[in-house]
Amino acid sequence: MKPYVRKLVLEDLLHIGRTECWLEDMAREGLHLERFGRLGTAVFRRGAPEEVRCRIDVSPAPPEPAQVTLYQEAGWDYVTRSGQLNFYRSPGARNAPELHTDPAQQAATLEGLERQLRRSAILVGALMAVFFAMMFFVFFWDATPWKSLADGDLLNQAILCLVEGYALLMVLRTFLSLRSLHRKLERGVPINHREDWRGPRRRAAMALGGILVLAAVGAAVPWMQLASRQEMNLTDPAAAGLPVLRLAELEQDPALEPEAGSIIRDGVDFSNRVETRWSPFSRLTESREQGVIPGRTWPDSSGEYSPSVRTTHYRLTFGWMAPYLLQDLMERYHHNPTQPPALLWDTGLDEAWLAGNDLYARLGNQVAVIRYYGQAPAEQWVAAAETFLRENQ
Repeated sequence: MKPYVRKLVLEDLLHIGRTECWLEDMAREGLHLERFGRLGTAVFRRGAPEEVRCRIDVSPAPPEPAQVTLYQEAGWDYVTRSGQLNFYRSPGARNAPELHTDPAQQAATLEGLERQLRRSAILVGALMAVFFAMMFFVFFWDATPWKSLADGDLLNQAILCLVEGYALLMVLRTFLSLRSLHRKLERGVPINHREDWRGPRRRAAMALGGILVLAAVGAAVPWMQLASRQEMNLTDPAAAGLPVLRLAELEQDPALEPEAGSIIRDGVDFSNRVETRWSPFSRLTESREQGVIPGRTWPDSSGEYSPSVRTTHYRLTFGWMAPYLLQDLMERYHHNPTQPPALLWDTGLDEAWLAGNDLYARLGNQVAVIRYYGQAPAEQWVAAAETFLRENQ
């Protein structure tokens, strides 16, 4: 059996009454405080169960040898120090007098530490306010928070905000606790050396566990998103099972031929490609395709008729997000205030809006933006888009 045991502190040691009671109860179980280690741990030495009294003295500097000797003569043995806290113990059989018998005098020892914690709380609060303002600006300034959530960006930042908020809460909680203790001592109310520590420690463990899980999720999700990203040509076999609206379905002209793009990146034709991305809230598929119909020109005689389509398709984890995401996508992609999207009433979709040749639609847990550049009649290509969403339900 190892001679030493490490335990997480969990609660701030400045909850003096709880900390003293915790150390005394540990001694009754045969675990005697030896020192405080790194990463918020306390090191206990195994020994015989013993009734001891533990007390904490606050001082900005370690105790002088003369003070240690004086306390020892009074029955109190110096154990260790953490921050501005000096830890003493006394076996119950010694019946040693209290370290502090005058609460008002003990309150004076907390004044410097309270000022320090107040400055820390103000500084951390100001930094967190700037941080939260930046996060709000990034994700709400363009009025598309549901798109950010569906893309997975907002989730990671929300988790980061929760972790940072937890750190701020702990700083404020410690300061308010010490200030409350200081005020009680000034009123002559002594420290409760038998304050219950089990309930607060259990709640602190649950909160810390939750924060660690959130932090792990926040760290893992970006890597999972990166690993799930795929980019391929429309002609690749793997693209066959993806929700891709093909240009031929919109044009419905057997003379349509594929047209290669001018940009090739890693073997992928940028103008005829499909890209998939995953987030905890959606599966996103974006595709581009362009073609040409030989012998046919644009109505303005600007050149050979070469239609194209770009599809953004979301399959949401939670269907209730669909109406909100659809509104965000219209906010994100529609930039012509003189031609606002018109609601289509004659479709079998849950909701459909048409703005020029841009269709914004949702069906069940699917949300899609279809940007078509061509001369096919609206009733023809919109019907094809509706069929596409129904086939992918």
